[in-house]
Amino acid sequence: MIEIKDVYYAYRKAQSEISGKPFRIPKDFDLYLESKMPAKNIEYLEAITKYFNTKWRVINPKDYFSCGFEIFGPNFTYYKFLDNKVLRLYIVRDKAKKLNKELNSKTFQNSVDFVIKYMRERGYNSDFSLIRQYCSLTEQREKVPIKHYQENKIDKYFLTWILLNGYLIIDDIDRAMIPLIVSNYRLYTNEIENFGDILNITKYIK
Repeated sequence: MIEIKDVYYAYRKAQSEISGKPFRIPKDFDLYLESKMPAKNIEYLEAITKYFNTKWRVINPKDYFSCGFEIFGPNFTYYKFLDNKVLRLYIVRDKAKKLNKELNSKTFQNSVDFVIKYMRERGYNSDFSLIRQYCSLTEQREKVPIKHYQENKIDKYFLTWILLNGYLIIDDIDRAMIPLIVSNYRLYTNEIENFGDILNITKYIK
């Protein structure tokens, strides 16, 4: 069950990400509510907390508040918590996110399938990690995973995944060949962390 403190934290975190400024949670949250927060703001917090625990159970509070800041900017505050425009934007964003996840799942799966097929055709030692053997390969002094990424045979998330897990070590020359991965590395790694079941397919190549 989501509590008021959780909702307040989600709101402040979304606010912090938009503004680029850090935030602090009061040590004694109950005391903060009683002594410093206006009664009206408490009402808005209680109302939206009830929504998140009932008909909005599937809604992520932080993502919801991020939509609010996207619409209203710094003027998104307590009295706009239940504005219908925020909910509509959240629904659009959520549908797009789910569709994107499905597409990512397919392309990631295609990358795994390609690597397995490539290694079977090339030949590898089944007593050792397939993915480590794959990442150790070079063609004309170019690392094979980078070459395959450039040829669209593996996708950006798969290449990021093998970098994230230390299967592939790259140098400055390699980085210059994958500028999109380098400049968006943190974004891609964050997205990979939300892949969930998608990553289960990697057990076939470890």
